[in-house]
Amino acid sequence: MLRRRQISPMDREIIDKLIRKREEEIRRYELTGRKKEASNVILRLIVELNHIYQIERKRNPPVAEYVFPKLNEWLERLHDNMKYVDTPAAISLKENEARRESWRVVKPSRCLEDIVGMDDTIEWLLGHILTALEHGPGSESPLPGYDDVHSNLCNFLFSGPPGTGKTHVAEGIAHKIGELGWKVNFIPVTGADIKNSNYGESEKRMLSLLEFAEELEGVSVVFIDEFEEIATRDRHEATASITNAILTKTSGVNAVKNVILIGATNRPWEIDKAIKDRFVTVEFSLPDAHTRFKIIEKKLEGYDNDKVKVDMQNIRLMRKQIAELTEGFSGRELLKAIRNASRHAYMEAKKNGGKIRIRSEHLKKGIMEVRRKIETNAVFVENYPQRFDIF
Repeated sequence: MLRRRQISPMDREIIDKLIRKREEEIRRYELTGRKKEASNVILRLIVELNHIYQIERKRNPPVAEYVFPKLNEWLERLHDNMKYVDTPAAISLKENEARRESWRVVKPSRCLEDIVGMDDTIEWLLGHILTALEHGPGSESPLPGYDDVHSNLCNFLFSGPPGTGKTHVAEGIAHKIGELGWKVNFIPVTGADIKNSNYGESEKRMLSLLEFAEELEGVSVVFIDEFEEIATRDRHEATASITNAILTKTSGVNAVKNVILIGATNRPWEIDKAIKDRFVTVEFSLPDAHTRFKIIEKKLEGYDNDKVKVDMQNIRLMRKQIAELTEGFSGRELLKAIRNASRHAYMEAKKNGGKIRIRSEHLKKGIMEVRRKIETNAVFVENYPQRFDIF
């Protein structure tokens, strides 16, 4: 487990004394109706507290943890007085606050146990993550290779065709970390959330995301879908600056702590080589015939209840035909086929009366509806291994 230290009485007194001094100045200005001057003192205190936080968060984390809530408190107070302040520093603080408000923590609900056919990959991922959590920098028993104080916990690049479970696994990892007793924060975003056409804004958004994740209590799992949008090697100035921000925050003295960064892409050949060197690549592939049927079986069995009956015996008899019809399907496309089958069964029951019964003919209809829509995607999947060898 991560070891926690306490702030020293001397450090606490220094910070409290600074705040008391500024509070006296603010009170004096407010009593005389000089709101602009009072607001400028609030701004000055925020800059001072932020300076302490930035210096001490690597060198002396207990001090940073003590300062951070006070910094937020005074930022809220400045927000109420912002109309009285018009300085570059205040504008910058307001912009940073707006960026942070765009990131949100989501409670992970999907479990790793719901995923079919990836047992070995999930076991390896959990082994890597739990080793970093229990024996990484700051732990009581750091292990060789996991004791680098100048890096974040883990970096993974989830690579594979669309619909193969990359998002589900990322969310499942966060869920499992929480189950095992850690305080966990799951922060899902896309490359489009970070990329911005304004000069320098993309880099600032990337930095604010990782700093926001670091400042949260516990372990943060940051999941960036469409990772190729921001970590590409297209030599464009905006994406180059984002790539540099990622590299800065994942290694070196400015590396974020207690953060697991996961990027997901279905175009790995576009990812910058320097990023690939810092990230562990995890390949996601389309399910084979056995796994495809197991996904269908597990999903349908979960819906056999008082109102819905699934004729699994009939469906299992058609196992071979269903496997052939779903050749090239991703997990997402299999779920679409099941959704279609449910609709056909419902419409039949609505027309004829009686209980909803999902049979093999409903499933085959649902599969064929999906198959007609994926011809274009099939070309991508067919070429995927040849393009992937650029790794």
